[in-house]
Amino acid sequence: MELQDKSINKSTTLIISILLLVGAALRLFHLDYQSLWLDEMHTMLFSNPATSWKDYWKEIGADVHPPLHYTLLRILFQAIAYTSIVARLLSAIAGILSIWAIFLLGREIKDNRLGLFAASITTLNYYAIYYSQEARNYMLSFLLVTLSFIYFIRLLKTLQLKHSIWYGIYTILLLYCHYYAAFIICAQVLTAVIFFLNEEKPNRLLFIKRFLLSGAIVAVGFSPWVRFLSSVTEVKNTWIPLPANSFVVDYFNEYFGNSELLVPVFAGCILIFLVSLFFAPKTNLKIKEKPLLLAFIVCGLWITITYLLPYLRSVTAIPMLYCRYTIVVLPAIIICISFGIVQTKYLILRVALLGFILVESFIDLGFKRDYYTRITKTQFRGMISYVSANYYAGEPVIDEISPIQQQYYFKKYGIQPNILPGTKTAITDEILTPGTSLYNAKSFWIIGGHHERRIDTNRRLLLEQRFERISNAQYYDAWSEYYVAKTDTGLGINYIDYNHVVKSRDGLTNEHEIILRKDSIQFKPQLLTKGKYQFIVSVRGTLANEFYPNLSISANGKKLGDLQIAEGYCIGVFYWETLSDAPISFGISLTNDDADPENNADRDAFIKCIRIKKLK
Repeated sequence: MELQDKSINKSTTLIISILLLVGAALRLFHLDYQSLWLDEMHTMLFSNPATSWKDYWKEIGADVHPPLHYTLLRILFQAIAYTSIVARLLSAIAGILSIWAIFLLGREIKDNRLGLFAASITTLNYYAIYYSQEARNYMLSFLLVTLSFIYFIRLLKTLQLKHSIWYGIYTILLLYCHYYAAFIICAQVLTAVIFFLNEEKPNRLLFIKRFLLSGAIVAVGFSPWVRFLSSVTEVKNTWIPLPANSFVVDYFNEYFGNSELLVPVFAGCILIFLVSLFFAPKTNLKIKEKPLLLAFIVCGLWITITYLLPYLRSVTAIPMLYCRYTIVVLPAIIICISFGIVQTKYLILRVALLGFILVESFIDLGFKRDYYTRITKTQFRGMISYVSANYYAGEPVIDEISPIQQQYYFKKYGIQPNILPGTKTAITDEILTPGTSLYNAKSFWIIGGHHERRIDTNRRLLLEQRFERISNAQYYDAWSEYYVAKTDTGLGINYIDYNHVVKSRDGLTNEHEIILRKDSIQFKPQLLTKGKYQFIVSVRGTLANEFYPNLSISANGKKLGDLQIAEGYCIGVFYWETLSDAPISFGISLTNDDADPENNADRDAFIKCIRIKKLK
């Protein structure tokens, strides 16, 4: 059987061109807005072009992902630049090409209209856009699995030699991109068996030859990497949780951004597709000549097998089923949804349904979800930028979870941190224990992210007996704390406490915090040499009438800024420049003093310490 004539007319060309342009804009806009998160920094580490090729292959063989994505990135880094934008650009290009690929897949299954519907949904799909802007292998896997099935279906229909070869090539590439390709191949084998049984007897021998050729191409092409795949199957521990009983529904919701409007509409489209199959007229045509049945068998097995096999291994051996890994089934789901729209009886309903999906997808992406303006990834970039700007050479850094991955950003900002191996608990114990190498440390950093917990309160209180926490920078899912010894550190940091207060009418707490109940306090003049300085205030406050204290900070009578206190200890950083050596006297005023007698609450501030730090 030859391929049906599915020539692309001018209107189809115009529509797919518009979709590609829109898809490119959505995938390239704010490409580097979000910081690289942990896995993306892992990608940067493995694809570092400074690593020798010999060491590269040694390291890449130990990873849980195959090498294609890393290798393509390494080549791009060498050709263009070793940056996060280039890293994400590969995924963005794969995402743009996927719009064209899924059009071809829909066109191969039925016609141009099915392809255009599938391409339209893919263009605005949240999941496809998200992973088109992530420096990982997922969107490249989406593209390659779509190409693999295009040529798989062409081979089923025509048994042509060229389709057998291209199907083998794209399947090899998919295997080198994502190990879930093994489940995809299982689904394709089972599908091929069904089509073989439905094939005319004179063609069965040719059918076997063509698929054996494809299988030989895949086997030979992937054979150098089989030993690394076997090592992955021997993994005994994983961070992946056991899949929930509702994982199919959960994943479906996640593919479409958990949209309250889009998810039920897409589910309804799939239901229409299945009902249409049930009521389809019975004919003597072969499966490959019935687009509805062809889509049901191919996409049904594609989805079912790719879910079922990792699920069974997850519950019997080790968890391996995770939503983003199953992005390789998303093209099949989009085809089923698109077929449901195509099977809608009236043109006006099809247009209205597709129009609603596209408009709601755009609204959900740009307005409800604030995709391009809301920070959603761990802000390692901002946190490390802050640490780098305030780091003194040789200072210990406690980085328990991601000391290796964060090297990309440390190198980007031009520092080589002294990262201590070990856990936060073990290292802070060493800092607190007399006689250890870290006991006399003058300063140190504790940094963390990726849902990492900070040190516990009791341990922090022990540290603060000898150190002052003069920095507590908080970013989205990332944070850094900077501790400096209360003695002279030689770091250009002056420590100011209750001993430097001109007069404190309200006294001190048991922890020697300066109590500020109303009005203001003034500190004794400090002689500062010419230069720029940071004025760092560490303070806490009590709540009254739903508000914490607000402080006004001044130097020599000139206001530097306000510090709005929140729950717990707050760190305020203010700047001052003196053009010559001169004494500086700092003042702190409570601007919103209030009391709540009914609840026995008073709005007070408790100033723990002040640091004056000369900038580099």
